[in-house]
Amino acid sequence: MKKPRWTPIAAAGLALVVLTGAMHEQERPNYLPIGSDAPAVGGVAADGNTYSLHAMAAESPVFLIFWKDPCPHNPRAMPFLNALTEAYEGKVQVLSVVRSSAEGTVAFNEEFQFGHPLLSDPEGEWIAAYEMVRSIVPVQVGADGKIMDIFDGYGQAELQRLNEAMATALGVPVADVDFAGAPERHPTYG
Repeated sequence: MKKPRWTPIAAAGLALVVLTGAMHEQERPNYLPIGSDAPAVGGVAADGNTYSLHAMAAESPVFLIFWKDPCPHNPRAMPFLNALTEAYEGKVQVLSVVRSSAEGTVAFNEEFQFGHPLLSDPEGEWIAAYEMVRSIVPVQVGADGKIMDIFDGYGQAELQRLNEAMATALGVPVADVDFAGAPERHPTYG
């Protein structure tokens, strides 16, 4: 049986479309760029209190952490992020966002014992506004409402960078927090 003459051309075209799509996905940003205006985040948290990212940032830098529920990395990451929160307790402002219903957020808060406020983002509006592709991403927001830094996951190097950023934001020495049990880098970040 004779193959049609257009088969190689069609195959080459399909390969180009697939390759271009793969390249586009790799080039896609994982979040808003540093220096961007931080979209507003706020509302009633799992603890029953109302929080506003911009009001908090006006006082001092805020570390905003994005979570996914469910995610197999949450139980592994939470002890390290809670240790950081405790190390700077009462000094550093941390606010978390999880894509979940209000009831799910309360359950998530109880399961992981957040040491800071946890907001519900049931429709993923804030997550989309920050263009978050992955979870467990801390974002540092300055008093000017701009994104100052972004920390990719809970790998040892990123946790140490986050620790140093918190200390710098507060003007205090870097806390002695043990990250030895954390992976060298976030397992899903390549």
